[in-house]
Amino acid sequence: LYLLEGDDQQSRHDLAHEFSSLVDEGLHAFNVGSFYANEATTAGARDQMIGAILATARTLPMMAPRRVVVVHEAEHAGR
Repeated sequence: LYLLEGDDQQSRHDLAHEFSSLVDEGLHAFNVGSFYANEATTAGARDQMIGAILATARTLPMMAPRRVVVVHEAEHAGR
C-alpha cells in the first residue's frame, strides 16, 4: 500500500501511472483497477465505491504476479 500525497496533482497522477506500468500492458484489463473517489458525491455512492475498491484489491491477479489498484482524489471522497 502506497499513499501518494502532495499539492502537485499531475506528479501524483504520473507516479500512479508508473505503478500501473508494473503490470504487462496486455493484462491491464484484468489486473489494474482505477477509481476516482471524487465521483462518489453521496454517502451511499462512497460506500459503494469503497466496496468496489475492496473487492478489486481482494481479487487475485490473473496471469500476472501482481494487481494494481489506484484510488485517485481520495481526499475528495464524499464531498
